Amino acid sequence: MLGLSLLLNYVFLIFTLSSFLHYFGLTAPLVYICHRSTELGISDSSQASLLLSIMGVTNTVGKIAVGIWSDRTAIKPYVIYSLILGINGISTMMTSLVTRYYQMAIYSAVFGFTVGGSLSLSSIVLVDLLGMEKLNNSYGIFLLMQGLSTFVGTPLTGVLRDMTGDYDVGFYLAGGMVVLGSIILFAIPVIQKRFPQ
Repeated sequence: MLGLSLLLNYVFLIFTLSSFLHYFGLTAPLVYICHRSTELGISDSSQASLLLSIMGVTNTVGKIAVGIWSDRTAIKPYVIYSLILGINGISTMMTSLVTRYYQMAIYSAVFGFTVGGSLSLSSIVLVDLLGMEKLNNSYGIFLLMQGLSTFVGTPLTGVLRDMTGDYDVGFYLAGGMVVLGSIILFAIPVIQKRFPQ
């Protein structure tokens, strides 16, 4: 029931490590975007709250659009998953360049869209890599890694803000972890050829 045999599957271990890195950085912008935009002096509290609404709307659009795209293309689901999260991480690191509210609104839209797309693809990627019979166990471990990394990553962004006086370092770290997690996924074809399981 626990499916611990999955921990001997190298492809699953790569995906799990990648997921840990992704979610280490994915939740920090959700928690700190309002405070970051007011701290940058580009919005008041009501405008900052609107950024979360933008994220929510584009999240829904991303789930639908990326789901349709992955269904109608020959590109492997893990490649799409990796690309959209790579875009997410790079855009998160670029928030230190934001000087206007509309730029932060664009970032919020990109962030929401890419997070929504990644959520719609996560189970599809697991089925593609491991097969339908291992979905329950693999998705459970995936969610465990997601929870553990969120538990560590989000507070660390706050600690770095307290230490440095701004969110730049925390957002660089968050975005960098997401990008690193995306790059790691491209090792999957090599692992599949070298260690067929």
